[in-house]
Amino acid sequence: MAKFSDLVAGSRALSDPETVEIAPGVSITFCCRVLTPFEATHVLSSARADAKAAGVDEPEAGEPIYEAARAKHTIALGLVDPDSTKDEDPKPFFDGGLKQIEHSKKLTNDVIAYLFELWEHWNESVSLQKTMLDEKTFARIMEEAAVGNARPFFALRPGVRWNFTRTLAARHVNLLKSRSHSSPGSQETTHPQQPE
Repeated sequence: MAKFSDLVAGSRALSDPETVEIAPGVSITFCCRVLTPFEATHVLSSARADAKAAGVDEPEAGEPIYEAARAKHTIALGLVDPDSTKDEDPKPFFDGGLKQIEHSKKLTNDVIAYLFELWEHWNESVSLQKTMLDEKTFARIMEEAAVGNARPFFALRPGVRWNFTRTLAARHVNLLKSRSHSSPGSQETTHPQQPE
């Protein structure tokens, strides 16, 4: 059996080019790239250090300043120049690094958060750890959402949120279709179908 060092080194997973309008008339195009374990650790440690420097005693997941720092460090490493994707190591899209992100007048907090969400959603789509919800958890989130409690939904990872929303949308569409196919006088009860 071959050792890891004997394996042919391939390029890391890359997304298709994404184009995002970050300001009126200003669009950027980039590709998302999977982070190495070293880069992922660097993102977390750097975000923690930035949050502490900003006065957060114990930075942790969910803390706004920590999460904002994590988003910036992630897109600095995780977004690459689409024109260099044929290279063994594509060049970062933000060629000026973190400072370029922090000092840009075009990259508002909302834009940074959106770019990070795009990267995280794509990253989970290629992850070996599938992000699926069981029916019991799905039902609980639905019940909480019905009474205005969004916390269980916000606690989900981005990939799981997308699966939840897609499944809900598919069930709603199927319900509308089943109602439209029923005759006006029909007493037949219709139920949303499970998405394939």
